[in-house]
Amino acid sequence: MNGFQPVSEMTRLSEKVFSQLKEAITTGRYCCGDKLPSENELAEAFKVSRTSIREAMKMLAGQGLVTVKRGLGAYVAAGKEASYLADLQAILAREKDNILELFQIRKILETEAAAWAAQKAEPADLDRLESLLAEAEALAHDPEGSRQKLNQINTEFHYTLIKAAGNHTLERVMAGLMDMLTEVRDITLQLPGRQAGSVTGHRELLAALRAHDSAKARTCMARHLKAVEAIITKMQ
Repeated sequence: MNGFQPVSEMTRLSEKVFSQLKEAITTGRYCCGDKLPSENELAEAFKVSRTSIREAMKMLAGQGLVTVKRGLGAYVAAGKEASYLADLQAILAREKDNILELFQIRKILETEAAAWAAQKAEPADLDRLESLLAEAEALAHDPEGSRQKLNQINTEFHYTLIKAAGNHTLERVMAGLMDMLTEVRDITLQLPGRQAGSVTGHRELLAALRAHDSAKARTCMARHLKAVEAIITKMQ
């Protein structure tokens, strides 16, 4: 029903459901204000449990794409912001093969996010960044350390910083960009010295955040991302 494909793999079912529903929204199959099929209908269409559907809905709500109304169901989020986000997600989906341009967009947005975070980060945000950085440092200096785990920690470090910037629309936009660039991050971390370089960049950035120095935070983030951009340019 509704053109959805059953999900048959036994891992990360909710994320696979989320991806199909997100595509249905961003490509216009469901428009702002439309009611999505019921939880039972979606569970039947995807051949998954209602729990997986609920988890997928939480992810959609987290990106501002749906509003879940208790007792009524899930609706594609109305309003200009949701419309703009859906348009942007569609553009990003079409441009997913142009990695360098996606990264350049990320660089523009995240350098400003770092500057905002230097002013707005709460002590809890800084403590979380410190904890993640400590984990990353341990992995980067361990010959047996997991590159995939380091990638995950680095991603969470950047997400935490973006959230600390205090702009919810930016969070959603950056979530899409970061997801699309996951594979690129994994590749760059395999290059000699890149893991240590990433940790060093994050350490300098955290120091600027703790000092509430917006200009320095902006500069540190730009330098950190420029190093990765140079790698991507060579790869292309």
